[in-house]
Amino acid sequence: MFETGAFTGDETIRWFGLGTIDEGLLPREHPQAVPIAVAAAVIVGPLVVGFAVGWLLRATLSRGRSLQVAGLVVAVAPTGVVLLVHNALDRVGLWDLVSIGVFTGLGVLLGAARRDLRSVMVAVVSTLLSFGALEAGVRLLLPVPQRFPPIAQAALVFPHVANWGDVACAALYPSHYPAAADSSFRTRTAGARDRPLRVLHLGDSMVEGDGVQPQDAFPKVLERLEPDVAHINGGFGGTGPDFSLLLARRWLDRTPIDLVVLYPFNDLDDIDSTYACCPGGGLLAYESTRIVERCPQPVDEVSLGFAASHSPLPYWLRVATGYSFAARHLAVALGRFRRWHDINDGFVGNLSEYAMILETLRDELRARHIPLLVVGLPWRASLENARLQFMLDPLLDVSAGLDIPTLSATDFMSDVLRTRGSGALFLPNDTHFNESGHRLLAGWLEPQIRAALKAPKP
Repeated sequence: MFETGAFTGDETIRWFGLGTIDEGLLPREHPQAVPIAVAAAVIVGPLVVGFAVGWLLRATLSRGRSLQVAGLVVAVAPTGVVLLVHNALDRVGLWDLVSIGVFTGLGVLLGAARRDLRSVMVAVVSTLLSFGALEAGVRLLLPVPQRFPPIAQAALVFPHVANWGDVACAALYPSHYPAAADSSFRTRTAGARDRPLRVLHLGDSMVEGDGVQPQDAFPKVLERLEPDVAHINGGFGGTGPDFSLLLARRWLDRTPIDLVVLYPFNDLDDIDSTYACCPGGGLLAYESTRIVERCPQPVDEVSLGFAASHSPLPYWLRVATGYSFAARHLAVALGRFRRWHDINDGFVGNLSEYAMILETLRDELRARHIPLLVVGLPWRASLENARLQFMLDPLLDVSAGLDIPTLSATDFMSDVLRTRGSGALFLPNDTHFNESGHRLLAGWLEPQIRAALKAPKP
């Protein structure tokens, strides 16, 4: 397990390219030497190609003219690489493409300015000494940066749609992305039909179990506590109730469900988020009396705006965080400015939209005679700071006002924090549950869910 410090779990996935590693270029079992070699190739390869082009320019043109052409290449190379391989943006991060263009342009400039090997070696050695001095200064003057994920967990090439941790798209459109859907719908519902009862848990990374293994997230713990009940984990990090509504529609058509449990957390922030498969706005459009799905079919082409905000850090920088304090500080600094969203993506969700979504979900479930239970999971900071405890209450007031059975885990979690400390519930420096927290929550939930299953069907 790793600590992410300034990064949340979703930010770590997005900026380091985690979550799809088993299908990426570097499987988890590869030794450390492999990512180092690939990172070096990503830097040296474009430099060598660019240097060869610059050397040819110097050989065929005058020095002044070759430098002018080289300068033009440096200016346009990053954009050129992105435009040439724009269709690869759902498989390779935008910032990796930009960095390849930058290194290519620098190689052209070096080749056009200096043709002899001695001058090139002087430039390389000077650059390495400069980076060494920078690293020494950072280690001497700045605090020790937080730990980062192992470099073997970074991926350079991603399977279709799974880039930037956006596997949520595969969950919403399993028939459109059958290969990626294996890691969401099919895996999460495996064996559900073999049990007499089935519960679908909807939410974000708190439900998905960010930071723990899938079998240690509380839905699977509940399944071990209740062998006759299949508990299906429908939680996906970074998603909101608009996503949960559509996920319920998709998955209820594919497997029988006896109870749906929705877990509000920071849901207003995640309403109307942009997804790679539905760019230019949120998943839903809100009309006066009804909700309309904006993307009945997924959009395959990834926009540059979405790619800019969701692409992971350049691969070479992700690998460098395993060795360099300067690289870690740079990664954290870039992480603070990562939310560069599509123009229509402003996290503008509000209580009225949340109420429309919840009412729609309630009515659609009632039409299927499936009960809905809302369980509020408080934000860690609200448990540790009484002034923030108001954040969950409006969400629970909405569900209670819609005549939806509603529970809050606030009192239970507050008691655990007071008697056993935050380490009994949460990961270090994180808002997500650790293994102990998932077990404790499952123990608290089990009688509540059992009672909801025994209640009369709507």
